[in-house]
Order: sequence, then structure tokens, then C-alpha cells
Amino acid sequence: MSYTLKLVFCLLFFSISSHAKQQNQISVVTEHFPPYQINAVDRIEGMAVDIFFALNKLNGDTYEINLFPWARAYEKAITTPNTLIFTIARTKSRQPLFKWIGDLPFEDQLGIWTVADLHLSSNISSMDLSNLTTAIPRYDSNIALLREIGIEEGKQLIYVNQFEQAIEMLLHRRIDYIAAGKISMCFQLNKLNKKLAAFKFTPLNVRKSAPLSFAFNAQSNKELVSKYRLAFREIKDNGTLDKITNNWLKLISNQCKF
Repeated sequence: MSYTLKLVFCLLFFSISSHAKQQNQISVVTEHFPPYQINAVDRIEGMAVDIFFALNKLNGDTYEINLFPWARAYEKAITTPNTLIFTIARTKSRQPLFKWIGDLPFEDQLGIWTVADLHLSSNISSMDLSNLTTAIPRYDSNIALLREIGIEEGKQLIYVNQFEQAIEMLLHRRIDYIAAGKISMCFQLNKLNKKLAAFKFTPLNVRKSAPLSFAFNAQSNKELVSKYRLAFREIKDNGTLDKITNNWLKLISNQCKF
């Protein structure tokens, strides 16, 4: 083999190796958001976490999962290439900001959570909420829904770092209600050892909420994004996605008795 051919071969090998290394190193960011992501004593678990593990089983990448407050997780995902975030609502405004991998085959019913002794109409409108206050994590997808019905930031809407803070504010009567999914809020209350009977859920009549999804930073490696999209399609087609979702829904139904 000539010197020139050897040099070309070495450069090609180095290029392929470097490229593969870049593809196989991913950063994963998420938040504590039961039942999708749960910060357990010595591990992270949840419906979306199990789905990620199924994806990674197919792809075999090395990864590090970081559990952050939502605003920090969102900021890292939107600014750092090859960063995967879940679960994130795939809203219209976010569509061009990320490379989307796949949606969870499950939709939570959005509603208003109050302490049990606060009586609201069973058909809530913006007028019912106009004189009430709420709290929500910054960058939460439900902010857009609240804005649509006229809830104003700074006046009726208070930002918090984590959802648990909003729950404590509600219990201490510092806010009047929380806008959250029926299943997700119930599961969070259980994990915080809060009695479900102390709260009341009332469905909120708004447009259909955006699906929860997995997404990469918009500047992520194209081959990496494609690999995870194909893996998501595979676990959807072979039944793994539905199996994981149904297992968690059974667990949730045992814990959330309305």
C-alpha cells in the first residue's frame, strides 16, 4: 500500500470514528413530572423514561440523564446540540424550535385543580378565572392555554421553578387554582403524600392540548435525529410503546381514584 493510500485510509478512518463518537454521545434533560419522569430515591423512572430506555436499547448510545427544573431543562435543550428533551408538549410555536422524535400515545385531560372547598362552575370559562390567581412553571406549555382565556402574567399568573411549589402555594391559599392534567396532577399528589380528597378537579373547556413528545435540539446531528425517529417508529410498530404506556396507566388507575 502506497504512502498516499495509507494516508487517505487513515484520514477516512479518523473521520468515521470521530463522526460515530459524536453520534453516540447524547445529553438527556428532563424534569420531575410524574408519571412521565419521577425522581426516585436512587434512580429516575416513569412512563417516558421507560420509552427512552427502549429507544436507547435499539441505538446503544451512551447518555447522561439530567433532572432539572423545567425552565433549565428547556433552556439547555434549545441551546445545546445533540440534547434530547422529554416530555415536551409539541405546540405550534415550538414546532420549528426542535427536531421532533415521536409523541406519547396518551392524552391527559386538562382541568382546574382547587382545594376541595372552593366551588367553581362545572363549565369553567375565562370569566370564572378572571379574578383568581394561579402558578405555573416557566416555559410550561399550559401557559399558552391560560393566555388564550385571558389570564395575564404578573397579575393572575405567577411563575415558579417547579410544579411542587405551585401545589404548596395552593395548599397554603396563596393561589386559587392550578391548571394541570387530571392524571399527572393526581400522580404528583400521590408522590408528595398529599390526600387527593383535599383537592377538586374541574375540566377546563379549551382547545385540545398539544401531545407530549421527545425532541432533539434543532442543531443536532441529522443522522442522530434520524436514528431516534426510526427507533421510535420501531417501538411503535412492534407494540413496545403501547405496552409501556398501558403498564403505567394500570399503575396510575390503581393510585388515582376519583
